[in-house]
Amino acid sequence: MLPWLGIATNVVAPVGGHVWLTLQGMPAAIAGRRLMRRVPACLLAAASVGCAVMALSCSSPPGAPGGLPLAPSPPVSGAGITDLQVQCQSPVLVGETSFCSALYRRFGVPSDVSIRAAWSSSQPDTFVNEPLGGGVTAKVAGTATITARYEGLEASGQLTSELVDGLKIKAAWEQGEFRAGGQVTMALQGNYAVASAPTGRLFLSILSDNGNWQAASGATVVSGGDRFTLSMTFTVPTSTTRLCRAAVLIIGDRRLSEPPPGPSIISCVPVVQP
Repeated sequence: MLPWLGIATNVVAPVGGHVWLTLQGMPAAIAGRRLMRRVPACLLAAASVGCAVMALSCSSPPGAPGGLPLAPSPPVSGAGITDLQVQCQSPVLVGETSFCSALYRRFGVPSDVSIRAAWSSSQPDTFVNEPLGGGVTAKVAGTATITARYEGLEASGQLTSELVDGLKIKAAWEQGEFRAGGQVTMALQGNYAVASAPTGRLFLSILSDNGNWQAASGATVVSGGDRFTLSMTFTVPTSTTRLCRAAVLIIGDRRLSEPPPGPSIISCVPVVQP
């Protein structure tokens, strides 16, 4: 009984520092108004119309009998509220530009902040940071720590570059109407590296699906690595249904080709039939 509130109660049980009370013979809305008016320190945790159950945690107001002790609130820690992670694709070829990503989490919600983060390299002679966020270019073979800073947080990832014979395609495009007799352009862009010889031969190969026609255009490249763009403008031959392209790197008696032989969206374009 809380006579000073005018509310009849039954004490059910103390649970976790709280005392559970049932209100007798009074709608919860009326009891709640009396509680809020008379005991501002009390917390109404649950109520329903009719016979209600409440969780009360309160300290005695001045002059109030039977006050209940206030249960202390657990401290709120900032750990885990925000987090920053960095991921880098490794290894890369010497001369290749790669992109690290910065993932920022706030209350578990992820957001890509690669463009907004500030980036740095522990070995600027090996990896040079590009103006576009997260971009780094390998100048020589080696390993570096790539660090992102955002909103007072800092995270790092490891990136390794290799000087090996290699060829990678980054983009492909074409222009023109692909029909017999049409003037078209096909191109590939990517990175190459030459390690086992002083020079190599890099060129673009265009091949018809029946193998009856092909063309090539390229140049000599020296030891090391760099990006490349290979393109060729030509007239579409007759009696072909598809034209395929590939970047080819010849180093001594070794031949590297990308994309690999076979039809694909990157390598081949269908020819419109009359």
